Amino acid sequence: MKIQSFFLAPLLLILAMSASPLYAGMYRYADENGNVRLTNIPPSAKGRLTAEKLLNAQARASGSYAFDRFIRQASEIHTVPFPLIKAMIKAESNFNPRAVSHCGAKGLMQLMPINLKFYGINNPYDPQANIMGGTHYFKEMLQAFDGDLELALAAYNAGPQAVENYKSIPPYKETQDYVARVLNYYQEYDN
Repeated sequence: MKIQSFFLAPLLLILAMSASPLYAGMYRYADENGNVRLTNIPPSAKGRLTAEKLLNAQARASGSYAFDRFIRQASEIHTVPFPLIKAMIKAESNFNPRAVSHCGAKGLMQLMPINLKFYGINNPYDPQANIMGGTHYFKEMLQAFDGDLELALAAYNAGPQAVENYKSIPPYKETQDYVARVLNYYQEYDN
């Protein structure tokens, strides 16, 4: 009898372990302040995330929400909608404050060296200064093009002279794609 229970106990333990999942579910939700929270307690059955989705959600959340206070500040000072500024940052740098473009634009809003100098921005990688300067510059583009959002976005990307020359969005693929991307992100963030 002792020999039988000696083999039976480990066998039961192995069976019990194989019946339970070997991973813990992770769930993501936004709290009342818009902060993304992670938990192992399911808020609902549809909240379960796979490991890959969890990593992607964490990356998006940290990038997307990390600069909201600076975006809000710039939005209030320059009266540019918060979701629009956020959409521009997504299109410009994908929330990477250290981004540098092939033509030398730097930071979250990809400001050119001449604009950095004009707006007195000493450190283009300072998120608050970059967002404030980029929003200020964009507000000037909105004013220059009588509030036409598409033309202002095109001017932000290609320069105001290019928009003036063509009297519309310039026929540059990069600029046309940029305007479409920002408008798409704007709609996404505005909901």
